[in-house]
Amino acid sequence: MTDKRMPFQIDLLSGEACREWPRTSLGNLRSTRNLLSLMAYNTLELNDGESKNAKVESRTQFRSGMPPKPSDSLSFSYHTRMQKGGALVDDMRLLVRSSSDEGDPSHTTRNILGKKTLARTRDTFVRAFAPRFLHGDPPNAWKILRYLEDRDAELEIILPVYYWVTARSDRLLYDYVTQELIHIARSGDGSVRIEETAAWIQNQLQRTNQAWTPTVTIKVARGLLAALRDFKILSGANRKRVTAAHIPIQSFCYIAFCLNALGSSGGALVSHPDWRLFLLSESLVERLFLEAHQQDFLSFQSAGRIYRIDFSAITHEGYADLLIGKRP
Repeated sequence: MTDKRMPFQIDLLSGEACREWPRTSLGNLRSTRNLLSLMAYNTLELNDGESKNAKVESRTQFRSGMPPKPSDSLSFSYHTRMQKGGALVDDMRLLVRSSSDEGDPSHTTRNILGKKTLARTRDTFVRAFAPRFLHGDPPNAWKILRYLEDRDAELEIILPVYYWVTARSDRLLYDYVTQELIHIARSGDGSVRIEETAAWIQNQLQRTNQAWTPTVTIKVARGLLAALRDFKILSGANRKRVTAAHIPIQSFCYIAFCLNALGSSGGALVSHPDWRLFLLSESLVERLFLEAHQQDFLSFQSAGRIYRIDFSAITHEGYADLLIGKRP
């Protein structure tokens, strides 16, 4: 493919060498409308020590495209849902594929999942699917994934998006990766130990004035690490290690489009904290934007620390068509 890069220039304001990139043929795209409206659904129970105020505060922060407040804040509580199965990727994909705007999704869940007992089915729906894909942030996030599922996107492409949605809806998972795991990945041998993870959780609980039993803490730690292994952030069955930072360019672009729809643009999009979920440094993020530009997935221009990013579609469905192809 022809290299579209222009000759280096000098930024007159900063004196830095910079490179101008051709603008998209679509010109300035209008800001996309708010991503999704919250589905009126009352099945989810507020348990595990979560308060309504904490949930509202978390959603408000995430809707702005920004992560939760730092973990030294005492205005929220962690929950123990991760001990009930971790990522549950296969179950989540089945439920996303069968979701619609019509009807109550809990009525058909047991038939879809094929669980042996109603209790296990209800646990999967109430403790995993509903918090992540109905009442998480973005709300009704199943629609975001459905556009990819309907186009038969490869698992390698779709899995990082499931991970992104899950992490934004689970504060403990988000905090662990962006505050602890990213430092493990950048120092030492990258090995992750259950005891150290449990100790980190216990330290976080002290900051939020929570108290879990040692058994529950260990179970949550195991579920947390199992989920990260299922999402390919970690590798190994018993002895887990951090994998090399990697995200397919289609996944990266789709998540960037979603963050843009949530209100982040330009430099805020390049430096968005959510990229830390994939253990990416800002320089790697910028490199991915350049690669996406060269593949015509978006338009990326930079001059020093000033960035302009335009997407070649306005809707999630239209952008999925560009990245994956038309639905069959």
